[in-house]
Amino acid sequence: MTSGFHHVTLNVTDLPRARAFYEGVLGFEIDQDIPGYKVRVRVGESRARLVLCPPPGDVDADRFSEYRIGLDHISFGACLAELDRVGKALAAAGVRADLSHDPLGTAVLCFRDPDNIALEFFEENAPGSVPRVNTERALAQLQRIEQTVAMSRQLGVDIWLRGGWAMDFFLGWVTRDHVDIDWTAWIDDASAIAIALNADGYQTVAGPPPGQQLDVAKDGWEMSFAWLARGADGKVTVAGGPHAGEAWPDGMLDWPPGRIGPLQCPIISPHVQVECKEMWSTWVPCSPRRGKDARDVALLREALSRQT
Repeated sequence: MTSGFHHVTLNVTDLPRARAFYEGVLGFEIDQDIPGYKVRVRVGESRARLVLCPPPGDVDADRFSEYRIGLDHISFGACLAELDRVGKALAAAGVRADLSHDPLGTAVLCFRDPDNIALEFFEENAPGSVPRVNTERALAQLQRIEQTVAMSRQLGVDIWLRGGWAMDFFLGWVTRDHVDIDWTAWIDDASAIAIALNADGYQTVAGPPPGQQLDVAKDGWEMSFAWLARGADGKVTVAGGPHAGEAWPDGMLDWPPGRIGPLQCPIISPHVQVECKEMWSTWVPCSPRRGKDARDVALLREALSRQT
C-alpha cells in the first residue's frame, strides 16, 4: 500500500546557496545534510521531504524552465499568516514574489528559488477554521451568473453585475460569500427579462416597487434586477420607486466586462462601485454602511491604484 509522497528531489547548481534559501529564507527545517551530496528539508508538518542535490554531471549553465517536459512548479500548503511571513522574508532577501488569488479566492504566493525553480505557497485553512469562501456556494452562483448572461444574449438585452459580485469580477477572484446576485438592466427590458426568468423556474418574490427592482428566487438562490432609465439629459437614472429620476454616477456602464476564470460578465464601473459603497448611507439614510463595504472599498481602491 502506498503511504503517500516521500520526497521530491531538485537538482541545484549550488548546494550551500540552495540550503541558505530553503532554510534561511523560507524557514524549512533541515533533517539531513550530507555535505557535497544532498540536503534534505522537512516540508512543514507533512511527511514529505524536499531533497536538494547537485546534478550528476556538468550543468552547462542550465536553468530550470517550466516550459520543458517534467516539473512545472512545487506548491506548499500554508495558512494565510504563513503566506504573509514568507512574503516578508522573501522581500527582505530581495526575492521577487507575487501574491495573487485563484478564481475561488485562495491566496497564492509565487516566486522562484536561486535556480529559477518555480515555487508557490498555496493558502490552506487552519484546522478548525471556517473557510473565507464556501466554494460549493460560489460555484453554484457562478453557474447562475453564466446562465443569466447567456439568457441576456438570447434576449438581446444588456445587463450588468452590481454589488459584491461586480467587485469580484473586476478583481478576478471570489473575495467572500455572497447572499445573492445583484444585476442592473434597462427598464425597457424588464418585461422580457421577467418572462425569461419565470420560464427558467425563477419565482418573483416581494421586494421594492416593481418599477424600481425585480427580486427573484429559484431553489433557494436569489437574484435582483435594479432597473435603469435615461433622463432627458441622457444620464442613467433610477427607473422607479421613491428615488425615480435620480441620476447614477457618470460612467457607471462604461467599464469593460470583468472576468473570473473563463467566465466573462458585464459589470458596473469599479469607480462607481466605490462611490456607491461610500455614499450609500448618505443617499439612503435608513441603510447604514456595513463592515463589508469598508473592506470592499479597500480592495477596489488597491486594485484601481495598480492600474494607474
